[in-house]
Amino acid sequence: MKNKFYQDLLESSELCKQGLVSLVSSIAEPSDVVDDTPTEKKQETTEEVKNIRTAADVIAYINERFGKDYRTLAKAMNQASKSGIIFPDYNE
Repeated sequence: MKNKFYQDLLESSELCKQGLVSLVSSIAEPSDVVDDTPTEKKQETTEEVKNIRTAADVIAYINERFGKDYRTLAKAMNQASKSGIIFPDYNE
């Protein structure tokens, strides 16, 4: 098929699933080629922020650092997690 949308639609239809329509031929397109060469993995960085001991400290630190207005610990910790920030002195 000349249009990938129609091809995907047909291949996911009940006709194909029941075997009434089958693939006759296929052509690999540049977007279908998978690059198997290993790439350098992005090194995950973790930042430790010390002297943050309470939930209020966590929220205040994240709000100040990222210019946010989080009011719950869950949202502040979610932002910290996305940014790779941990609080080793925090006691839940």
